[in-house]
Amino acid sequence: MGGPKIFASEKKKLMKGLTKEQIQTLKIDNPFKGERNALIRELARRGVAYKLIADITGLKKSSTHRIGTTGINGKSSIKKELNQAVDINRVRGAVVAFMTELQTILDKGAGGDND
Repeated sequence: MGGPKIFASEKKKLMKGLTKEQIQTLKIDNPFKGERNALIRELARRGVAYKLIADITGLKKSSTHRIGTTGINGKSSIKKELNQAVDINRVRGAVVAFMTELQTILDKGAGGDND
């Protein structure tokens, strides 16, 4: 497939597109991990391969992937989506309960039994 040549040219393009400050920010030994992680997320969002980010940072590919898919608060976006799905189910349950109660009220009204 010619992967190493393609990877080398992509790395060269990326390195040209980054400032010296950004390259320093990405390094594994940067004490400001929040800034580094934000830049990793930005690069991943823009379509840079995690393997390429890992090569520049000195981090493992799995680490760059974890950072790239994790939100600022440390919870992954997948967990956030699952939490939202649970909330939707609770809303659905509340709507069903409301509709059942509304139908009971309407049924009472239709029979002329108004108290």
